[in-house]
Parts: sequence; C-alpha cells; structure tokens
Amino acid sequence: MAWTTEDGRTCEYESSYGNDSRFGVGVPVTVRYALEAPDEFTIEGWAPDISYGALTVVGAVLTVGSVTALILRFLAF
Repeated sequence: MAWTTEDGRTCEYESSYGNDSRFGVGVPVTVRYALEAPDEFTIEGWAPDISYGALTVVGAVLTVGSVTALILRFLAF
C-alpha cells in the first residue's frame, strides 16, 4: 500500500487488506490515516466481513471448551 500524505510525504506499508480485486495496483482509493502515525491507516469503503475481535472471541471460546472437555474426560477415569 503506498500513498502521498497531504504534506507531501510518501508512505508505503504492508497492509492486511489481502487480494481484494477492488484495490489493485493503480486503483484510486481514499486512505484515512493518523497524521502522527501514517502507518495506522484504513481504506475508505473496505471492511472485513467479520471483525478480528469476533474471530478472537470465537477462537478463545473453542479453546476453553476443548481444554475443559479434555480435562473432564481425563478426570472421569
């Protein structure tokens, strides 16, 4: 991901936007970034189908459930 800030600085960063065809090389997009930290950016109009927080919660619940089931299984013998 590369862009030029309003004050003329060139920024280039790896992004987590993946291979979304809407954001191919040369496609104009609106980038929103923090002036003091331009590496903290988002692309206007792009949002993941499910939030990373929701995936974290689901993963934590499945992990706790699996560990609990294993502990109960071993304690039953």
